[in-house]
Amino acid sequence: MDIKEIKKKVLESLNAKVKEVEIDAASGESIPSSKGQVYTEKDVKIFAVSATDGLLDYLPAHSIANHVATGLYTQKTPLLACEDLIYAAAQGWQEDKQGRYRDDIAISVTDLEIE
Repeated sequence: MDIKEIKKKVLESLNAKVKEVEIDAASGESIPSSKGQVYTEKDVKIFAVSATDGLLDYLPAHSIANHVATGLYTQKTPLLACEDLIYAAAQGWQEDKQGRYRDDIAISVTDLEIE
């Protein structure tokens, strides 16, 4: 994987979607803004998640990725973020199988940022 190429494509996509507009006070019409947000390489973080089907059976991949990203790049620690996900999947198994069965639930996360 070429991390720089992935970041470049993500940035192109993000910056293409950013379209701020201003409202002209006199006419009430919207006009393109010259001060729209522009994302930089520092705004894009790349990480990998490996999870067992016991986790993926009860949590969608995008929810896992969002929760892990929060753990990696905010105040919450990655360990706590992973524990949250494991507990959520375990609760799903408990409710679905009434405690008679639970598949293995494991998750591994790594930050792929190379400085």
